Formats: sequence, structure tokens, C-alpha cells
Amino acid sequence: MQGTMVRSLHDAIFEEVTHFILALEAGLKRVEAQASAMVKRDKDVSSCLLEFGLGCDALAHIGDEVNSTGVGDEAGASGIGQTFCLIGKTADAISAISADHYERELSCFAEPIREHLKMVH
Repeated sequence: MQGTMVRSLHDAIFEEVTHFILALEAGLKRVEAQASAMVKRDKDVSSCLLEFGLGCDALAHIGDEVNSTGVGDEAGASGIGQTFCLIGKTADAISAISADHYERELSCFAEPIREHLKMVH
């Protein structure tokens, strides 16, 4: 009898819980990786939209200078300058919305998943 241990019902329950926790940890790691990638993509989208808006604003100002209208004077701006100005403002607004979405997604989704993973690990 030396070297053998008696198994009880509690050992089976412990093994079942251990298996569950390991599977939960693996699943949370996959979800956390995807959430991090998603948040990074959303941050990149926000930055790209901001840069696009700045580029369109610059094109609008160039169009205004070529047509000899006042910079920022939408009433006197010709077609292409006015169009780029409008596109730039819209891209800036979308960038702000996207940045807000990114911040909420990070604080309400990605960070809680990380905290859950730390708890399980």
C-alpha cells in the first residue's frame, strides 16, 4: 500500500474545477488577444481619419490660395477648395467619434477582459 494514494470524491471535483479554470484561461487569452487587436485597429482608424482630415484641409487651403480667396472663407471658396474643406471637417468629426469609441471600447471591454484574465491566472 506504500506509494498509492486513496482518491476521494473531492479529488475528482478538484480536477474538474482545475480543468475548467485552465480552459477558461485559454479562452480568455484568445479573447484578450482579439480585443487588443481590435482596439489597436480602432485607434489606428481614428489616427488615419485625423491625418486624412488634415490633408484635405491643406488641399482646401491650397485651392483657396490658387483661386485667390481668403483662407477659411467658405463663402468665397471655389468648388474644389470648398469640397476639400467640407471633406476635411467631416473626417475630423468622424475621427473624434472614432477616438471616443476607441476610449470607451478600451475602458469598458479590453481592460475588464485583462482584469478577468489576471484573476484567473
